[in-house]
Amino acid sequence: MPFAFASAGIGLSLVILTLVTIISYVTMVWLIEVLARIECLHAIGAITAEGAPADTVDLEASRSLIINPHDSGLNVVPGDRMQTSTSPPSGTMTPSPESLIASARRFMQITDRKFELNEVTGFFLGKAWQRFFEVAMCLYLFGALWGFASVFGTTFGETIPFIGLSSKTWPCSFYGDPANLPSECMASYQLYVVIFALLVVPLSLKDMSEQTFIQIALCIVRFASFFVMVLWCLSFLFVEPYDPSIPDPGSPPYIAPGLSWFNMGGFGIAFSTCVFAQLTHHSAPGLAQPTKDKSKLAVVFLAALVVTFFFYAILGTTVALYFGPSTQPMVSLNWQFIGGTPAGHSYPWWEYPLRYFILFFPVAVAISAYPLTAITFANTVYAALPAGWTKQQTCPRWRLGTRLFATLPPIACGLIMFELSTIVQFTGLFGVFIAFLFPALLQWRSRRAVRSALGLTDGSSDDMLKTPYTMPYISSDIATYLVGLFGFGSLGLMIALIISPDLFG
Repeated sequence: MPFAFASAGIGLSLVILTLVTIISYVTMVWLIEVLARIECLHAIGAITAEGAPADTVDLEASRSLIINPHDSGLNVVPGDRMQTSTSPPSGTMTPSPESLIASARRFMQITDRKFELNEVTGFFLGKAWQRFFEVAMCLYLFGALWGFASVFGTTFGETIPFIGLSSKTWPCSFYGDPANLPSECMASYQLYVVIFALLVVPLSLKDMSEQTFIQIALCIVRFASFFVMVLWCLSFLFVEPYDPSIPDPGSPPYIAPGLSWFNMGGFGIAFSTCVFAQLTHHSAPGLAQPTKDKSKLAVVFLAALVVTFFFYAILGTTVALYFGPSTQPMVSLNWQFIGGTPAGHSYPWWEYPLRYFILFFPVAVAISAYPLTAITFANTVYAALPAGWTKQQTCPRWRLGTRLFATLPPIACGLIMFELSTIVQFTGLFGVFIAFLFPALLQWRSRRAVRSALGLTDGSSDDMLKTPYTMPYISSDIATYLVGLFGFGSLGLMIALIISPDLFG
């Protein structure tokens, strides 16, 4: 995040982070609504036992079921798959629109049943869109795993020379001109990536429940590193400049010279980074399922996004102010020691453990996040396999195969290319689809699916389409179109900047 702030400027980066956070919340609300609507459609028989759209839905039976589910012989238990009758119960009176709306909303509640986003996409948008979503999701997760391998290799490659290799050309710098990188440095980087593989591949083959202690410990390290970096930069802004060779640094605060506040040339990396940082949409069903009070899901997601917004805004601003244009793509490398002393001169002894703690913070992130991301990637691939391939007797073998498929190729790519900013831009392209475009499509299509299933005319009230999570303006069709346009526009601009980095001069 700090590199994005330094590249695009603090002002532009804060604008982008704010927009991405707001739109991420809007699209998360849409996904909650979509999950609620699919519960209603499941209840009225618009979804077959296999999870596909039913060929025909008895509209009168559906209306009778909604207004009086218990009289129609249903065992209505939240979280259970419901079976529907194809004929209305005898003696059912035609409900008023108001009572029909009120009763329909009882079904538009997220239960303990879990619908994965790929199957939701398949139901509302069809198999072709489902495959497209799965490909986008896999490429996004692939890019994230690739980035973790790069982080581990470059951190150790720049910090600890590999005996017999990089020690001959020490120090190694992986974020300069790749053409000038000595072959010994590249070899040491690759050996560190192999060591990373030896650590994370066994963890990726374990279930998440077996990693609880490791994940909690590394999560504590993440938060501690965040506070140390922020407090360090805030204090040193008033102590001394990052580059002591500046002829006239002036008086405190020592804001780095050359720092831009608004640079459109850095839009691509800033937008990709912000999308990558705030993207949790693929986890929405998994996060919603264990929540006890599901009526507060929107509030829970809002709180999470607001907290992460302030974390990223504070970290990006303070670090960019201090390091300025010298901010590294992997910011922890700004704390490295060169020749035994940071910035060419000595520091008190107590700074050494703090600097090394910050330096190896990304390593903790990579080791903790890689197995979790690999498991999500493997589950996505497994869900996309034909049903006949995953029958019970071959299920364990396919699960192992998908875990290895998700774990090993990103490490192989990490052995070849380590430019973190390029990896983030690649990953961000697919993040736009997952965070903005697919939620907009699902919101638009789910509203029409409910309208069709309940036999509502185009001129009828939209009240029937509302869920307990519907919000004024946010849930409107106009908002859906605007977010879709924003997503396509941002995607086009990101691609243009990748093709022509000097587009804005």
